[in-house]
Amino acid sequence: MSRLALSLAVLFVLALPKCAAFGQGGWSEFPNSQGSLPADAYSTPWPRVAQTTPAAYPAGGCETCTPGYRDITDFSAGPSQPGYEAPMTSPVGCDVDAVGYSACRPPSVWYFSASGLIMGRDKPGRVWTTYENNNNPNQLMSTDNADPDWEGGIEAHVGRQFACGAWAVDLGYWTIDDLTASSSQTHANYVSTPLLFNDLEFGVADPVQDYFDSAEEHRIARRNTIQNLEVNLIEGFAGCSSCCPWRCRKSLGVRYFQFDEDLSLSTLDQGGTWGGNGGADEVTLSESIENNLLGVQLGCQLERQCGCQATFFIAPKFGIYNNRIEQRFDLRRGDGVAAMPSAASGVIGTYPVNSSRDVVSFLTEVNLGYSYQPNCHWSLFGGYRVMAMTGMGLADSQIPQYIIDIPEIADIDYQDALVLHGAFFGVAYSR
Repeated sequence: MSRLALSLAVLFVLALPKCAAFGQGGWSEFPNSQGSLPADAYSTPWPRVAQTTPAAYPAGGCETCTPGYRDITDFSAGPSQPGYEAPMTSPVGCDVDAVGYSACRPPSVWYFSASGLIMGRDKPGRVWTTYENNNNPNQLMSTDNADPDWEGGIEAHVGRQFACGAWAVDLGYWTIDDLTASSSQTHANYVSTPLLFNDLEFGVADPVQDYFDSAEEHRIARRNTIQNLEVNLIEGFAGCSSCCPWRCRKSLGVRYFQFDEDLSLSTLDQGGTWGGNGGADEVTLSESIENNLLGVQLGCQLERQCGCQATFFIAPKFGIYNNRIEQRFDLRRGDGVAAMPSAASGVIGTYPVNSSRDVVSFLTEVNLGYSYQPNCHWSLFGGYRVMAMTGMGLADSQIPQYIIDIPEIADIDYQDALVLHGAFFGVAYSR
């Protein structure tokens, strides 16, 4: 694996000398060993005066561009347009050279994109909740049995380019449908729990442990809510008009990412029915936790032109965030009565337990994909996304062995990691 990475790095470095530096008005440097063009023919920011480009670039680094890029834009006349310094006309169309670099000039000012998502998460943590009554080794159910499947979602971006297309401000938002899962367990010998509810009661002579042991049924349920909002300053949006098939668009931005998780364990007392007796036959332990990440990120979208209309891209982002974690831990009967520590326990506190804390989290995102541009204004794209987060508070980690340990519950565990991944596919329009 290390040899492969080293080989790719060497190939990339060898390719760099052939790539022109990206300037404010486009690709600003071209080898010109034959002296057929003035030194500023390609370095002047847009707009530039009308000029004639030779049919082929001279040797010395642009051999692959034969017969060369042909610029058909005429900036010599026309009405003034916002964002440009001098009168200009829209390009006649998209012309391409033999290699296939698009000649859409000037760059579009606004762009929009919409895409569909299908994403999921890594497997949740495991906390054992259920075993066969009077047979402890026969563990029957744990919280990771509620493992959500993939769900669909939407993503939208709007952006505006400036500095003649050399920079852009991009606002993006995406979300997916709630990830939900559930599981239940019964047994002919009834079910019990390894979790300890000692010294918790709903009243005199009504201990909580009796509801969870020798029970008719145990149920667990999980729900994850996810949304993402970010704004980025992106470098290098002007089209590639040089010989180089590679391009890197660096970015700097701010992201807000939210991941909420609800996890519950419910038990039905022996001989009871769900919803029966006014809910007094059932008890639910519930944990709700929110992760609110806000921070800065750096990124780079590395692109490889593949013919006149297609581009392969890989876009990593890395950020450091303040994660505001808030949780609510509750234990109550179906009729709304909350559990309480017994007087003999000496424990101070009641349910629900509410707490919060701020921690440092890291988030890395990588998008790998392919885009196809049939004309100057429209493009289609698709790919795969992976996101990895550290410093997260997840619901499974907040459940202690001794449920009466209220101080431990209030002390949020935040050492978890989370991975989200899935596909995206969409359409973009620029004007």
